[in-house]
Amino acid sequence: SSSENSDKRRRRRAKERKYAFSNFSAFDKEGENFTGKTFEQKTAEEELEELMNGGAPLNLKQRDAFKRRQATEEKAQMERAQKENAAKKAADEFAKEAAAEAAKMFPFKNGDKVEIFGLKSEAGQKLNGKLAQVTRYEPSGRVMVEMLRGLSAFHSVKPENLRRC
Repeated sequence: SSSENSDKRRRRRAKERKYAFSNFSAFDKEGENFTGKTFEQKTAEEELEELMNGGAPLNLKQRDAFKRRQATEEKAQMERAQKENAAKKAADEFAKEAAAEAAKMFPFKNGDKVEIFGLKSEAGQKLNGKLAQVTRYEPSGRVMVEMLRGLSAFHSVKPENLRRC
């Protein structure tokens, strides 16, 4: 009867839509990176499979096995790509955190112009208000600075006694 034929047609179309190739199936969840194969690549692989089987077209059983193998490989490729993206994001996040921590530990960079202030000793009071340039950090945590005016002189100063100019 016609209703049975239309039901069969509807089921067949639904099945075709379910297993149809989508250009979007191989994108990651954010929709950014395409990690799958193009339709042309899949078609070329199918043609190669036919050639490897004697050049004759694949029968339904062979084609089904080939498509299942192809889908499994694509799924594994997507999972690898997701792991690589997750690892890359984690590495980027770690680098940001490490840079922020380093900025806290070492607030000045080589070449920064600074002003010395807050020194209380008799020799140190002569340096208060003077401009200097950061040359390096010492293992003790102090900063080696070179005076910008007068004779070139180096002084070791605590970071809390320096401020950027």
